Amino acid sequence: MGRIAWAPVLLALTALGVGAGLMTLFIITKDPLAQASVEKEEKSIAVVTQVVAPESVDVELTGFGHVKALKEIDIVPEVSGKIISMHPNINVGGVIPEGETIFQIDPRPYEARVAEARAQVLQREQSITRLGIEETELKRQLGSVKRAYSLAMAQLKRAQQLRDGGVGTETAVDQAEQSVVTARAEMDRAEHQLALIPLQVEEAQSMKASAEASLELVTLDLANTSLKAPFTARVKERLMEKDQVVAAGSRMLSLVDDTILEVRIPLDSRDASQWLQFETIAEGAAKTSWFSSLKSVPCTLRWTEAANGERWNGVLDRVESFNPESHTLSVVIRVAGEEAHAHQGRIPLVEGMFCEATIPGRPLENVYRVPLNAVTIDNKIYLAVDNRLKTFPVELARSQGEYALIQSGLNPGDEIITTRLVNPLDNTLLEIAATDEGSAE
Repeated sequence: MGRIAWAPVLLALTALGVGAGLMTLFIITKDPLAQASVEKEEKSIAVVTQVVAPESVDVELTGFGHVKALKEIDIVPEVSGKIISMHPNINVGGVIPEGETIFQIDPRPYEARVAEARAQVLQREQSITRLGIEETELKRQLGSVKRAYSLAMAQLKRAQQLRDGGVGTETAVDQAEQSVVTARAEMDRAEHQLALIPLQVEEAQSMKASAEASLELVTLDLANTSLKAPFTARVKERLMEKDQVVAAGSRMLSLVDDTILEVRIPLDSRDASQWLQFETIAEGAAKTSWFSSLKSVPCTLRWTEAANGERWNGVLDRVESFNPESHTLSVVIRVAGEEAHAHQGRIPLVEGMFCEATIPGRPLENVYRVPLNAVTIDNKIYLAVDNRLKTFPVELARSQGEYALIQSGLNPGDEIITTRLVNPLDNTLLEIAATDEGSAE
């Protein structure tokens, strides 16, 4: 077999390829549809848009804090003694109804002291009665003595007249004078004793008052041997046992009133000063350097660990403190017991829970509420203009939950793109899948 001549073959193939290319170019030039199919098609992106309009939006301040009972007291006995009985619910977490006895200290020693003090009061009363009788008797005696003195004086006068007339004797005069002296002494003694009676009565009354005070104290001690719940109380801490001898003033229990709860919420001081709602100070009211009263606006609390989103309602109560180091203003939300109760079998709001609070503030006027993901990190927003993407800078007033509140940069009727986009190009062709009319709500 001889060699193949490749040069003529290659030349022929090249000629065929050039001819085919010229033929294709001729066809494209003559047929526009064929020309368009060859050109690269412009790609569009599918987006969801929203038509915006200005509105008034109530600002919401958010913060976090722990729930705490408004009232918590330590139970400290005022008397010493042995604990002889305790309430059956006196365990940590147990609830003791208001007015029921928490525990009882042996009352017998105090009952004996009460009996002794009553005897002292009775004795003082009897002393006062006796002095009254003595005073009456002394007054009677004084009247008799005064009459005897008058008679003695008359007898002395007659004896002196008889003596001076030569009929009587000096001895008779001396005897009459002695009778006068004796009667005078008896009268002075009776007057002196009678004068002492008021002082003795006053002293007896003072001693009676002292005895009555002692009786009141020991009666109070006796009453304090039984300690009753001052409110419907939850036992938070227990430091006592039955048959234990306790000393007056020693801490036995810690009780909590769960009927009113409070949550302390630290807020950024700039947010607080700009958006918190304070009451107008009334004319003539006392002027102080502390914050005026907050408006009692309704607030919402959400337990951060609740998977089911359980919420409770409270009321903004007061400003508690200002911390210059952290630049925070702490406000207190108060929750009534009926609001804190469990709903539909769920757990109640209780002391110790860490909650997120939502507090209504002043309204923002003429702002545009848009989904937060519609605003870029550098405060720009994408609009749909004639089915093309346009980028515009905006001024963000604040973010609130899932929304951004735009203060400027938008106009009524603008169609914003709510689909999340990553570095899109301006003038990109858009395919609008859906459009929401109105605000972001």
